Amino acid sequence: MSRRLTRRRALATAGTLVGTLALAGCTTESRYWESPPSFDDDGLASVTDRAIPDRPAVIPVDVADDRRRAFADRVDELLEPIPDPLTVDTVPNGEIREGITGEREAARSCIVEMEDATTTLDTASAAADACEHAGRAAGVWAAVSTAHALEDVTLSERALSNEMSQYADDLPGEAPEPLEGAVVYGPIESWLDTARRSTLVGRSSIGNRANPIREGAAVGDVERIRAEIDAGEHLRDRYVEGLDRPRSIEEDLEVALEELAPDVRDRFLEFHGEEDLERPWMAPSADDVLESDRPRDHPGVRLFSSAMYGLFDEIRFEPVAWPEMSVDHPAHRLRTTHWALAGLEALERIGDRVDDGDELFPGDADELRGNRNAAIDAVDDLLGSGAPLEGWSAWRLVGRFADPDELVAPGVDADPREIAEANGDYVWIATMARTAVEASSVVESALP
Repeated sequence: MSRRLTRRRALATAGTLVGTLALAGCTTESRYWESPPSFDDDGLASVTDRAIPDRPAVIPVDVADDRRRAFADRVDELLEPIPDPLTVDTVPNGEIREGITGEREAARSCIVEMEDATTTLDTASAAADACEHAGRAAGVWAAVSTAHALEDVTLSERALSNEMSQYADDLPGEAPEPLEGAVVYGPIESWLDTARRSTLVGRSSIGNRANPIREGAAVGDVERIRAEIDAGEHLRDRYVEGLDRPRSIEEDLEVALEELAPDVRDRFLEFHGEEDLERPWMAPSADDVLESDRPRDHPGVRLFSSAMYGLFDEIRFEPVAWPEMSVDHPAHRLRTTHWALAGLEALERIGDRVDDGDELFPGDADELRGNRNAAIDAVDDLLGSGAPLEGWSAWRLVGRFADPDELVAPGVDADPREIAEANGDYVWIATMARTAVEASSVVESALP
């Protein structure tokens, strides 16, 4: 049981009394930024001078050149029937015309991003984006053009569903050991999981011209899923072909998830501070978790709240190990379970700091720089471990530097609230990097 949870229960009776007394009078919540602390910005321009780590290659094979060309060719095929330029005489409706041209430009831009991408996942993501944008443009054009049939633009939903089912049967593929396989196949399974849960739910069928914009979106969805299936099959095949001793990992992943499930639920209940809760995967109110009476705009409270709601939103829509679950997409589920465990522990640590009086606001640029460097060092440690789940965590955390670095970049006139936000992001990255190591040990212990 965490130190914060022990204190929370010990103070429950006193808290009830205080709350009762508070109701007897009229209280006005103070605001942190009504009298903000001072910040010495001397040296702020050099805070981001140290380069952040490169994202690791969590999938150790590239998207082959011929497959990149195939994605580009598919985009050209989808866009080819659309007149260029598209004039008002051809499509009088300005919204529809701008929708087609905007999606066409976005598709072409994503092809450039695909060619420039330096990691496998970024390449695959840009390719899927390009096909989705091109599909949207092609779908809208086919809906307003008498020369084309919508049904001929892309696959029907039934045909796509069959492809998805066949694709799901082949995942996860073989790997040298379960955790490496979970990291390699996890992103591929997540594409399929997202498609099944959201993309193909609650939208109109292709072939109805009543709403061209919606029809374009429907075609774009199908084209994105087709691209992700194509990329996933390609990466799986290339990966397995390069292995010396590939073996099936699916059963080991399922055993680990079943082993983890009760402990994961208990950890969620512990975070809530309750032994029995109907929906422990739903985020509690930050006021119910923190013991501190700091105002809601306090930097530490804001960091805790945004991190907590972000983590619980992800957990709510992504699969984690849970009792009586159906163990589908085991590679993706194991990665998400690992991230959830790391996140809950990171929230406990941030909460402890807030409850113990840490302002989580740097007094000067040197302190801000120190927190950023600590985050970089923590991510470097993950990268240096060589452990698959820690490498995946590093991949995620490297992307978290972009927003705070933009807030305090040279030449940016950052105000104290933005300084506080950037500082909180660096603290969160460092904390998550450390708890990811502990979560890895928990997951590894559950493997047969």
